[in-house]
Amino acid sequence: MTRALFAITLAVGTPGWAHAAESLAVHVRVTAPAAPTKEAQEQLRQKSEAAQKVYVDLQQALKKQYGKDPEKWPPDQRSECQAAHDAFMEAQRNEAIQPIPGLFEISSQ
Repeated sequence: MTRALFAITLAVGTPGWAHAAESLAVHVRVTAPAAPTKEAQEQLRQKSEAAQKVYVDLQQALKKQYGKDPEKWPPDQRSECQAAHDAFMEAQRNEAIQPIPGLFEISSQ
């Protein structure tokens, strides 16, 4: 379902010309979002769980090998753990905030 949300007409005056103006019309359409499928939700949940497992397993292995304080870990191990943490956080964001394709359609006429 597509609805015309609004149309704006702006008069743009030209300096030195008292009555000269150009019209500018902006048309914006908003479409009703499609509900995410259960399959898509399940895929995002599985990706999030897999990323969490990678991060937790890596963190536990590094704690066993180098101790609990990440500041004492070798820099390459810290950066690897940080990358796993970032991937996990991104997967969680994608699971929580699912993009809705086609939410806004902008057309010019």
